[in-house]
Amino acid sequence: MFKYFKYIFTSKIIFSSPRSSKVLFYNGAGAIALSKLLQPWKPEILYIEGEELNLVILWRSLFTKGSVSDAYEDCYIKSVNPSLIITYIDNSFRFYSISNRHSGIKTMFIQNGWRGGVADTMNSIVNDFSLNSEFGKVDLMCTYGEVMGEWYNKYLSGEYFSVGSILNNQFPIARKEKKRRIAFVSNLNSKNHILSEATECVLQNLKLYSKRQSIPLAIVGRSDENSEKNYYFDMLGADVEFISKRDLSSSYEYLDESEVSVSIDTSLGYETVSRGNKNAFFSILGYFTNSDGHNFGWPAIYIDKGAFWTNYPDPKEFFRILDYLFEVTQEEWEKEIEKTNFSSLIIYDQDNTIVKSIIEDVILE
Repeated sequence: MFKYFKYIFTSKIIFSSPRSSKVLFYNGAGAIALSKLLQPWKPEILYIEGEELNLVILWRSLFTKGSVSDAYEDCYIKSVNPSLIITYIDNSFRFYSISNRHSGIKTMFIQNGWRGGVADTMNSIVNDFSLNSEFGKVDLMCTYGEVMGEWYNKYLSGEYFSVGSILNNQFPIARKEKKRRIAFVSNLNSKNHILSEATECVLQNLKLYSKRQSIPLAIVGRSDENSEKNYYFDMLGADVEFISKRDLSSSYEYLDESEVSVSIDTSLGYETVSRGNKNAFFSILGYFTNSDGHNFGWPAIYIDKGAFWTNYPDPKEFFRILDYLFEVTQEEWEKEIEKTNFSSLIIYDQDNTIVKSIIEDVILE
């Protein structure tokens, strides 16, 4: 209750009941990223983190059974009366309980990022949820690929669909001539000491390879903030190019035009391979954290060293993989991706035809 009274002073206050809609978007996070996808259905949004507070709904929730949080959400859902509730936060525990409280309404989550690792809240699912839990149900689970879908199905009841990355799918693949360069995909979190240590290990070796082979090195930023750029300049020097993230599509476009990219533990690394691009996976975080969840392809089980990945911080392995990627033809690369069953990790579905079809089917039921 205290949380909601605090929101009265910190949130945007709404004084009217929410409008009816066939689609309700749960949690405002991701609303901008999915606005193009969901625009045809004009969804209503249920904010749960204090961005907005609906006083009409709050008043009704005071006379509704259950916790204040559940009551507020339930009254909001009842007011909107949707056919489908969608969230972009696939690892939201609260969302897993909605289906059991509203059995006549379909629920759907859309995977928003690569999962795994000891710090990821995904690990709590194993401990807190199972098929026998009254909370663990999502009717429609839209995952990057079948590997993550099958993993979710171990702990949550519902049906999964391989749809790829919704954001990645929105942007057509740039069919331009590749530029000979190494594009490192930033995963900056300067507060994470282990991640910073792994990043510096990879980048110092990329800088050495770049100098030896006379191949330019660029950092593909997560933002356009000077703090991120300065972080990498302090590490590598200002002679390294930093590519700011101008908008949602700019990073995809830059990697489409790069001959080789490198990632540690980012969604963008997997996304760019789904677009047919060459990417080296230096998945070394698990080495520092002693966690298999950071290994390449988790929760799929791959050997520790492959043609284009390694789970060990070994410079010889880094250089071997880079040599391979610069030498392999596009045709050979596509055969290698097929051989490793990469599409089980993530697919590319241009213009999100699969998700649109699923939503349309629910709306028309």
